[in-house]
Amino acid sequence: MRDSKVRRAQRRMELLDAADNVIRRDGPAASMDVIASEAGITKPILYRHFGDKGGLYTALAERYAHALMSEIVDSLERATAPRERLALTIDTYLSWLESEPQVYRFLVHRAQTEQREVHDAIVAFVRDVALEVAAVARIELLGGDESHPNERGDFAEPLAFAVVGAVQMAGEWWLEHSETRSPGGRGSEPFARQGAAKLRRSPETRSPGGRGSEPFARQGAAKLRRSPETPRAQLVEELVTLVWVGLERYAASGREGAASWTK
Repeated sequence: MRDSKVRRAQRRMELLDAADNVIRRDGPAASMDVIASEAGITKPILYRHFGDKGGLYTALAERYAHALMSEIVDSLERATAPRERLALTIDTYLSWLESEPQVYRFLVHRAQTEQREVHDAIVAFVRDVALEVAAVARIELLGGDESHPNERGDFAEPLAFAVVGAVQMAGEWWLEHSETRSPGGRGSEPFARQGAAKLRRSPETRSPGGRGSEPFARQGAAKLRRSPETPRAQLVEELVTLVWVGLERYAASGREGAASWTK
């Protein structure tokens, strides 16, 4: 009985591997017939292991989400400075988009539109990422923690959801323009080698009243529109500037408000 369960679980993993191969190759065009053929079985046998198409799609979505979430959590733990954490987290997501464009297109443009379970799995993943970002923002930028929240920290979660949504949409834009970027160009280098050192070296360039406090639309949007070859590091830096300046201003407004009450 136990051996039978082990073999079934192993076979299920092999079928997911076959489906993964097809999706990485075909993206949204992947079909159950092709996946079954890749696995060397018939479609009814494929359904026997996952129930239906929704079961297979959900298992794939959970597999991809778990792997990406592990990378994001690792990036949050690797960096010490809050701004660097934000930069590495954004770069981790964009790096995944760059390396897995067909997987992203399959999940977002095909699977979640056809299967409610996949939609729910993706929503749960986005929520988990936002909660991780909120925990960092609450403790390291807005002040307070889970056991002793303050009034500004109470807004960490909606702010984090807004940040994650902005990065997700920027990634969608960036992926749409990916075909115009040459392979092996500057955008394919890890951000840690391109921009993180610059962010750590030059905090004064992001001080209130400096370039970092200008509206993002005037700083980077025009530059991004002009160049379809926008490298990943540049996009990460512009997104970090947008998010960080906004959070700093929000935190500063809270401090100013608290000071006015004490006068």
